[in-house]
Amino acid sequence: MIQAHEVIADPLSDPIGRHIAKIRSIPHWTAAKQQLVAELTRQLTRRRYVQFHADYRKVLLERIGASLTYQVPPDKRGHLRRFRGQRIRLVCVAVPQRVLRRPQPEKPLHGADRYRYTGGSLRTIMAGVVKF
Repeated sequence: MIQAHEVIADPLSDPIGRHIAKIRSIPHWTAAKQQLVAELTRQLTRRRYVQFHADYRKVLLERIGASLTYQVPPDKRGHLRRFRGQRIRLVCVAVPQRVLRRPQPEKPLHGADRYRYTGGSLRTIMAGVVKF
């Protein structure tokens, strides 16, 4: 869990940051904004950012295009463990509506039953090392 006092404002001064600023400048969810988010996701993947799902209340990123920088503590666990001691950028790139459930051996799940509604709290986050 990231605490609010640990967050460092994202300066948006590098190419990824400028792309995030373009996304934030479009107030509504339009086709242009969707294209920008898809391009951002491709750029982050090329730069070897890792992707994971997290509750927005734990990473403090609620909207698509939201970002922050964070100095990962040396004792961090979970998805950010691989970034211990480094400054990273976290970016919210999607709000998934369904997440794959694990089937129970005694009752295999079929079709739409394999998915469950996330209740709107999960976000797809991409994280990677930044150098300013």
